[in-house]
Amino acid sequence: MGAEPGIFINIASYRDRWLWPTVRDALAKASHPGRLHFGIIDQSEPEHFPEPRDEPWWPRVRYLRVPPIDARGPCWARYLAQGYYAGEAFYLQIDSHMLFQQDWDARLLDAWRAVAERTHERVILTTYPQGFRVRDGQIVTDRPSNRPLVLRVKPDEALQPEHPVLHFRAEWATGEAALPGFHVAGGCLFSAGRLVEEAPYDPRLYFHGEEQSLAIRAWTRGWDIWHPAGMPMFHLYKTAGAPEEPQHWNAELDRQRAQRWWVLDMAAKARMKALLYERTLDGPFGLGQARTLEDFARFCGIDYPRRRIIRRPAARG
Repeated sequence: MGAEPGIFINIASYRDRWLWPTVRDALAKASHPGRLHFGIIDQSEPEHFPEPRDEPWWPRVRYLRVPPIDARGPCWARYLAQGYYAGEAFYLQIDSHMLFQQDWDARLLDAWRAVAERTHERVILTTYPQGFRVRDGQIVTDRPSNRPLVLRVKPDEALQPEHPVLHFRAEWATGEAALPGFHVAGGCLFSAGRLVEEAPYDPRLYFHGEEQSLAIRAWTRGWDIWHPAGMPMFHLYKTAGAPEEPQHWNAELDRQRAQRWWVLDMAAKARMKALLYERTLDGPFGLGQARTLEDFARFCGIDYPRRRIIRRPAARG
């Protein structure tokens, strides 16, 4: 039997106490932990968030610590983490506060192959994972589901004249088969590794718009987006009463930065306008040549050229 295909795992973390529990759980629950390689950008203070360099798995971690005051948002950090990609066969991008189901790596590969074998290898599996929370000191996860969770534009959203940034939500579909989609979850996506080279993260984006940018740049390069029937991992979402987690835009550090968060956010919206309205971005951060924005409008109803959204029912199995 040949070596198991490598999986490069991109994690951008900002002052997150769950970073190393996430890495440990990924390794502990993997069917083949030896195929995992991590690219981690850790934006935290070493005295509060020390890295576990004595762990036996540390050689699998390609790591950069960035002082939080120098951080420029999650897109910039994810772009830096992609710089550690070393040609692994597969690419997994997750948030830094995740837990996993047993044999999650084998299950992801099986789900990817099930789609790729009947379409092509430019397949992105993505959705918002189900959640977990800490209750009375114990981890409680949502009940796993085998139904696809599809991503749709929120009902009250519209394309604004000044920028095309939209907000999305997840909706349960019926059936137990993967469904095609048009949007990605930046904190949970799995693909062939060459996605990193063909549609890298745009470091000049900030937060909102990152998923739209990646989805449309990948799609116009011939990549197809699929929502799997169950994602074998869990995400720590914000819940009422839970401790407030640090965010890049928190005032305490942000007021000390040369560029405030809203300056980065405004520049990112201008970047999205250049990509989707003006179509003036070239190279890897611009649109691809395999499909057009007009093709995208016919596919999903988001018509960037005409700045309108044609409402369509959610996909069903």
